[in-house]
Amino acid sequence: MLNIESLAVDPKLAVEGTWAPFAGAKFLIARYNNPAAEQLRNKLMLTGKNLEILQAGGEESNKLAEEIDVEVLATTILLDWRDVGEGGKAVKYSPEVGKKYLADERYRELTKFVESYSLSRGNYREKAEEESVKTVKATAAS
Repeated sequence: MLNIESLAVDPKLAVEGTWAPFAGAKFLIARYNNPAAEQLRNKLMLTGKNLEILQAGGEESNKLAEEIDVEVLATTILLDWRDVGEGGKAVKYSPEVGKKYLADERYRELTKFVESYSLSRGNYREKAEEESVKTVKATAAS
């Protein structure tokens, strides 16, 4: 039987993100389907000629889908990072900087990590689990 509480995520963590360690750095990553990501993804997919291109399929469609993914990841999912540098100098995060690295094939592992982490419900359950425990205790006490 499905315990419905196992599906709960903390809505605040889904939007504000959680810190994830990767390769000696930390990345603040929001949930993949958070409202801002969904809104931007829909806007980019349904605006202008994008919908036609995406529906047509093929190489141009694949390229556009990747560009949209990078835009959404860099703007609404990867929110910040710590201890990231290049050439011995710290690199401050911004969506523009994020797009630069996430779109670059040389950093594909970073892109896949951010995407994978953002898709895992367990990364956004901390407060939801705490609330479930409180609810169960309060119900048991009454």
